[in-house]
Amino acid sequence: MAQDNNECLSKCQETKRCEWYSFQNSKLTCFLLQNCPTLNEELDDFTSGQKSCQLSTTTEMTTISTTPSPDKDFSKSTKIV
Repeated sequence: MAQDNNECLSKCQETKRCEWYSFQNSKLTCFLLQNCPTLNEELDDFTSGQKSCQLSTTTEMTTISTTPSPDKDFSKSTKIV
């Protein structure tokens, strides 16, 4: 179990025989792997990478649109990650 991709990567980096990791977002499941012969990039629910990857940092910022929209239900704030 891991709470996010960064925690899964950290677990891999702390595990001697782990070289690759794969994190399943929907189940918060972390797979630690010795090798990764192929990656299936069509599986959107997984984030995978090598032990040598850097932890990602996200910065959230809210922006306000100043462009008028014909759609009154249009949200004027957008989260940029």
